[in-house]
Amino acid sequence: MSQPSRALEGIPVLVVEDHPASARMLAALLGAAGAVVKIADSAEAALVALLDFRPRLLLVDLVLPGDSGIGLVIQLKADPKTQGIVCIAMTVVNGPELARAAKDAGCVAYIRKPFDTDTLAASLAKHLEGMK
Repeated sequence: MSQPSRALEGIPVLVVEDHPASARMLAALLGAAGAVVKIADSAEAALVALLDFRPRLLLVDLVLPGDSGIGLVIQLKADPKTQGIVCIAMTVVNGPELARAAKDAGCVAYIRKPFDTDTLAASLAKHLEGMK
């Protein structure tokens, strides 16, 4: 059995996902890749988490209870304290309009669920290259 990739070693990641099983799976997957993971189940909970957690990467579901993931990203990109967080959207919803809205909000990537768990960490790490 091969060692898991440590592509996200020491990287603080905030996962914003309202589905508990998906959130736990992402936390385990990213944690195995070396990330320091915190989970929020809504945009509002993410804003509270950001009071004492400074992620370099935000992995955000676009369909959330309350404010949407897109709304959260727009808010983060408008604030000088959080605008440098690399935001990556994830969703089960397919469509070019949503992908374009996520990019327009400030997401650097749009990942459709289900995603490839074998390559996710390395793919996320590529979006952090040059942003140390």
